[in-house]
Amino acid sequence: LIGGLRAGKKMGHLEIRRAVLGMDMEVLSTDRLEALQGMIATEEELKTLRAYVRKHKGDTDRLGSAERFVLMLADMPMLHNWLAALLFRQEFAGRHLELRGKVGLALSAARQVRGSGALRDFFALVLAVGNFINEGHMLGNAVGFMFESVSLLDGMKMSNKKGTLLHYLVHVLQEKLPETLEGIWTELGDVREVRKFSLEFLSAEISEVSTACRGAQRTLSVLEKELDSVSEDDAPHVARFLSDIKAFLVTASAQVDELGALQLEMQSEHTAVASYFAMELSKFEPGAFYASLEDFLTSVAAARRQLSEDAELLRPPPDHSFFLAPPAGDAAGG
Repeated sequence: LIGGLRAGKKMGHLEIRRAVLGMDMEVLSTDRLEALQGMIATEEELKTLRAYVRKHKGDTDRLGSAERFVLMLADMPMLHNWLAALLFRQEFAGRHLELRGKVGLALSAARQVRGSGALRDFFALVLAVGNFINEGHMLGNAVGFMFESVSLLDGMKMSNKKGTLLHYLVHVLQEKLPETLEGIWTELGDVREVRKFSLEFLSAEISEVSTACRGAQRTLSVLEKELDSVSEDDAPHVARFLSDIKAFLVTASAQVDELGALQLEMQSEHTAVASYFAMELSKFEPGAFYASLEDFLTSVAAARRQLSEDAELLRPPPDHSFFLAPPAGDAAGG
């Protein structure tokens, strides 16, 4: 790890210490900050090292380079919290931009779903055709259907054993409501985008950023109280750290609060989507819902392409007739 810290520029222990206290971000890349965090000794490890040094009357030359480096790190003020605050500042702008973009897409996708007239018209056709097929049956005259049922449309074969019910629905829309067929793509563009990341993990990421921000605020609070007990050499570095991180947190805290508000808004929109499709909220998983919806949209596009390539998909079989055949005796007597 020490070798990794020195990569590209040979640095001694004291130089690394000065870079940390001086917040030299040209030296302290994200990787190096994380590496330093991993090198902080536990209380038990420090106890063992310090006991060894005392045993040899303070002679640290008996220690290896890595052990001397670990001891040096241990003498730095609140090093773990210090590094965590620097790492948070280093990564915050990029993470905030990424998370805000993802929440924005999630909000847009939810609103597109509830506001899409094309999707509503498509599902109205599904309901009408379903009621026609089930006329006279207990399933007929339905006022709605479960969203999960749309996944069955491309599995229901027609009497010619070639086309499916989805092919027929797409054919009807092409002939009667072409704007609906186009609309489910133009009106639901962000549904495909929101599938590119995990909505469940997004909430965890926002919580993680919020926790890191509170951690940096706590670090400032503790260092301010302990400033008088810091060594004379370290005091100017601590004072600068307090000033720089405090100024950064003024903006960062407001942006984290904004992310939290957007997260609540996103959750509210997902609740509205579940209600819109009459789904049980406790079982509604936004990520799974969007996956199913995109799969449906993809199957519609595939059915449309297949219809353009194969005219036989909707051709009735040779023996198919909407009329009843005359009784055999009548035919013979005619």
